[in-house]
Amino acid sequence: MFRDLHQAVEYLHVNSVMHRDIKPAKIYLKDGEIKLDYATLVREYTAGNLTPTVVTLWYRAPELLLGVKEYDYAVDMWAVGCVMAGTSRRDPH
Repeated sequence: MFRDLHQAVEYLHVNSVMHRDIKPAKIYLKDGEIKLDYATLVREYTAGNLTPTVVTLWYRAPELLLGVKEYDYAVDMWAVGCVMAGTSRRDPH
């Protein structure tokens, strides 16, 4: 699953698109493939001022929390890491 998620995000980035709201609620499994819901905050990446209040707070990269005016694809990768860390925990009970 994690590999498929990474490949989906990589596909967006290669095509100059930032998702900006990766979280478990936006990830679906359909016909054995990972699908990302991208209807909300997706936009083509362009350098310059971007809205800093993107990504659900729990998955928001540190630079966004610090209020930077410019950011890049790293915010998506931070969110992917948060999703992976959160879903890979195992309940010992």
